[in-house]
Amino acid sequence: MIESHCENVRIWSKFFETEKNYDILWIGDKRYSGNDKINQTMTNNSTIRFKSDGSKNKKGFKLIWNCENKNN
Repeated sequence: MIESHCENVRIWSKFFETEKNYDILWIGDKRYSGNDKINQTMTNNSTIRFKSDGSKNKKGFKLIWNCENKNN
């Protein structure tokens, strides 16, 4: 879970490579897998989950986030 003092949080991927349909990242209700691009704004108390079947190794992912307030 991301907890912050921000109104909203913008999260994006520097890179993202997982085994399509078997290694899955959820940010809130959105699902990412394979080579999806992530660029999403969410509330400050959203949940991030990752599940892998462990059968193949890919590069993985790196997520970056920052505060997004209404007056930005």
